Amino acid sequence: MKPAERVTALLQGEPYDRPPYGLVCCTMGASLTSTPVEDYYADPALYVRGQTAVLDLLDPDIVFTPFVFAFEAAAFGAALAPQKDSVPNVRQPPFRSAGDALAGRNPRPGSDRYLDFLV
Repeated sequence: MKPAERVTALLQGEPYDRPPYGLVCCTMGASLTSTPVEDYYADPALYVRGQTAVLDLLDPDIVFTPFVFAFEAAAFGAALAPQKDSVPNVRQPPFRSAGDALAGRNPRPGSDRYLDFLV
């Protein structure tokens, strides 16, 4: 079976040749392509190149989109804390309370580089 057939069979409850597998190897792609992490998570083309290298090395059935929770927070106004050789983290949350979050603005695709990178 091809990966897409395997995943589809699993989701539809049909027989498959082996369980599909996927790994969250986002930053591994940066290492495999010798790309600095800060560049890797700033340029979608570099991310795709890295994930292609992960595909070539590990042959997973599923490749995940960028796994950077901090980018979601940044889209709402959080300050980021870059990490050496890892995904960015949140330095300062965008809201002090749940009430502030509910009253805040919602980011729009096309208007925020962090959100655009994720979608």
